[in-house]
Formats: sequence, structure tokens, C-alpha cells
Amino acid sequence: MLTVPEAEPPAAPAPQLELRTVAPQPKPKPPKGTVLAHGGGPMRKSTFDQFAELCGDGTMVLIPTAAYAAEHRSYRKRVRKSWLEQGIHEVVVLHARDRGEADDHLAEPLRRASCAWLSGGVQGRLEDRYVGTPVERELHALLQRGGTVGGDSAGSSIMSRVMIHHGNPDPVEGTGLGILPEVIVDQHFLVREREPRLVTMVERHPDLVGVGIDESTALLIQGDRFRVIGDSVVRRCTAEDGCADLPPGTEGRLSEPPPE
Repeated sequence: MLTVPEAEPPAAPAPQLELRTVAPQPKPKPPKGTVLAHGGGPMRKSTFDQFAELCGDGTMVLIPTAAYAAEHRSYRKRVRKSWLEQGIHEVVVLHARDRGEADDHLAEPLRRASCAWLSGGVQGRLEDRYVGTPVERELHALLQRGGTVGGDSAGSSIMSRVMIHHGNPDPVEGTGLGILPEVIVDQHFLVREREPRLVTMVERHPDLVGVGIDESTALLIQGDRFRVIGDSVVRRCTAEDGCADLPPGTEGRLSEPPPE
């Protein structure tokens, strides 16, 4: 079982962070690939197996940067080994020590990868180093050519464009990678009682859908359709419809409220 150390970021002295500037872009076409957003905590073997199947025999790019321990080479080697033990054919670790390193050269492994995984930790670390860089660009390109991008905990939160940086019940906003541009992703949802901050976010951004993914649970998204997998639930929250549970096995479109 892979366990990635996670840490809650310290409370910010200011009520709001300045959002990272990202150049406006036309609405992208739905990607051909698959997104797997995991809520953190233990991951079922069946979820590992599903991700490994989606990766196929190609290369997986592992991005462990959200964890503070990722600064240590021994940690990066240990996490890589854990993924190889889960049946991934080849694993390449991508880690920028600062934003300046997230250049075309560092992003090169993503161009030949069939899948990528963003590990848990603190989503602000991923924002600071990768948003608006060639790494972001190549993650989008990977999806557009039919690959798979997955993540757990902070690695799921960073998939939003409008992102929860930290704070509950009053969330501080950040800017994510925009892999799921019409969704706000939150993680450890029921375990850490995070519904208040997700409700606040969708009230601020009523055009977006909030999804709160509990631990040991994931959203598998292909095109405009999703399926809930794992042990607990996903909470779908919108300004118009409020919040509703999506139990394991639920399928549908996130843009549509679940049937009563």
C-alpha cells in the first residue's frame, strides 16, 4: 500500500492570496483522455489496478512535489519504487525544486508518457512551481492525446483552475492547473469536515461545480462523464442545487444534478 505523507498548510496571515496570473484561453475541447481524482488517505488496490490499466505498458510520470519530503532524493526513490510495485511498467520522477526549473527540459518526459500522477501534500507547492509552466502545458497535451492524469489529495485539488488553497470555513483561493476547468475539487472531504468551504467557493463562483471527494474514494472522469469508485462518497455542490451525495458506483455528468 502506497502512503504519501501529507501536511496541512499553516494558516495564512492574510485573508486572501493574490491569484497567479494565467493568460485567458478559449474553452478547450473535452480531452480524449481520463482523469482520476482521489480524495486522499488509503487507496484501494482496485483503484491502483484501474490506474495501472489506464497507463498500459507506457511510462508514468510521477510528480511528488506537493510533499515537503519530495525535496529529499531518498523519498522520491522510495515513492517511485512503491508505484513500480503496484504494476506500473516504467516510472519517471518529475520534481522542480523551484519554478525556474519547470521548463521545457524538465517537462520532456511528459511528452512520451501515457500517464501522470500528482501525489498528495500541499497544493500551494504545486501551484507555485508548475501553474503556467511547460509542465502544465504538457499535462494538458497528455490528456488531449488520450493519456491519463491522476492525483490524490493536493494532487486532486490542483486539477481545478479556481482552486482552494487552504482555509475552512473561509477558503483562501489559488490557481490550479485547469485540468478540470469547470470544477472545484476538494479532498479529505467528510473526514476533515470541509463542506463549508466548498459551499463558499461555489457561492463565489456559481458557474462552477464543486466536488468534495472523501478519503479512499475517487472520481474517474472520461470526457464529460464520471464514475465514483472507492469506499465513501463524493459530494456534488452547486450554488443552484446545493449539495448531494454521489455514492460509489454513481455515474453521470457533473454538469447535471444527480437523480433524486
